[in-house]
Amino acid sequence: MIIEGKITHSFNPWDEAVGLFLGRTSNNLIFDKMVILLTPSEFDRLGPLDHLNGKQVSILKTDLPDRPFIIRVIEEATESCKLIT
Repeated sequence: MIIEGKITHSFNPWDEAVGLFLGRTSNNLIFDKMVILLTPSEFDRLGPLDHLNGKQVSILKTDLPDRPFIIRVIEEATESCKLIT
């Protein structure tokens, strides 16, 4: 499925979406290049995400009942984590 030129994906346990987070609307997580579809109950369990708008984020869906999503902000690489060849 395509929404406004973005590829739409369902989100299964242990799937991870990584990219520029643009916001959320009616059970959708909007990234710069994709839209992730959630069920209404999953969407409600995410909580507020407005503080992540415009940031590079990773959202990992788990099958853990007490932690259904793991959300991280992706920071720019520093000298200590760059690949040196």
